[in-house]
Amino acid sequence: MRLLDNENLGQPEQNASTIMGICLDLIHDVLIAPARANDTLNQEQEEILREARNALLIIGEKARTYERIFEEGDNENLNN
Repeated sequence: MRLLDNENLGQPEQNASTIMGICLDLIHDVLIAPARANDTLNQEQEEILREARNALLIIGEKARTYERIFEEGDNENLNN
């Protein structure tokens, strides 16, 4: 994965949660921080971005749970 090959990112564990965090950090650093610095985001846009971030974090957590259960065999806590 290209994101994980970037030397500036170090050697993170390659799982869904870590990769989602890296992606969110890149989105912030490349897009959101410059927009804030230029004062081009309004309050509504800030709220939308916050909600989108929270949704993506939930997706990352669910993907990580899937990895644990189905790829790593950690299904002790699997609820039916």
